[in-house]
Amino acid sequence: PAAAALAAWRAVVARGALPAALGEAFRRARGGANLVALGMASDLALAAALDTRRTVPRLDAVTGGLAPDGGAAPASGASGEAFRGR
Repeated sequence: PAAAALAAWRAVVARGALPAALGEAFRRARGGANLVALGMASDLALAAALDTRRTVPRLDAVTGGLAPDGGAAPASGASGEAFRGR
């Protein structure tokens, strides 16, 4: 799976215009097609946006939550909702 993901990423990079090419690759994927069918196609553009945040959350294996900057995961649960809008 990792080799396939790397090959897919390299193919997108080779096409250039990364956010647009990445968004189109997402749209063609099964999950992207599901989002389009659910009327959530705008989520694909958000997912394809590059460098929109200063930090990247990490998964806390103990709580299943997302944690910023290597800190502890939010006590509120496993959702990434705490990071929306940052």
